[in-house]
Amino acid sequence: MTDFLIEQFPEAIEINGDIYDINADFRIGLQIMADFESSEFDRDECAYLMLKRLYKDLPEDREPEFYQIALQKAIKFLNVGDEAPPSTEGKPRLYSFSQDAKLIYAAFNQTHSIDLQTAQMHWWRFVSLFSDLGADTAFCNLVSLRKRYYDGKTTDYEREYIAEYGDEFFLTTHTEKELDESEIEFIKLLPEEDQKRFWKGRNI
Repeated sequence: MTDFLIEQFPEAIEINGDIYDINADFRIGLQIMADFESSEFDRDECAYLMLKRLYKDLPEDREPEFYQIALQKAIKFLNVGDEAPPSTEGKPRLYSFSQDAKLIYAAFNQTHSIDLQTAQMHWWRFVSLFSDLGADTAFCNLVSLRKRYYDGKTTDYEREYIAEYGDEFFLTTHTEKELDESEIEFIKLLPEEDQKRFWKGRNI
């Protein structure tokens, strides 16, 4: 998008005419991604954590519609300005920010000469550089191998390698816990489409 090249990366989000500062550092974005990957939280809890982590000072006494807008704009920010992420329905996950963290760290060093331990970086810059990690990095080789595995295109040698690689080759999935009444009430605050995706994800 042209705006990405000529405008400053956002440090705040407008909601109903008011401006709310956000934590735009890439580490916050990674924490939010890790929340959604974790077995510790359900998706409604992840949405709540996303608001708490991203917004620096979000009011706690507004109508449900306010938080629906805040969620929608938070998702748009995390998607680097896009209204909704590309559909991944029916597609296997090929990487995890949590599980593959060491390889992602090494790939940034190898491709961009960036040490993520000391880097000061906006989330949008991180996502852009992440999408351009070198094909010769261990991380990209692993992602490529996972894709070939799920597509049924691995060679005998690659299948032997996968067996030796062990459990870390496969991305962990978590089992949803039962929701209590307060959690269900929170889900009702989500935009309708997000509610549908949530319940569909739980096969209910």
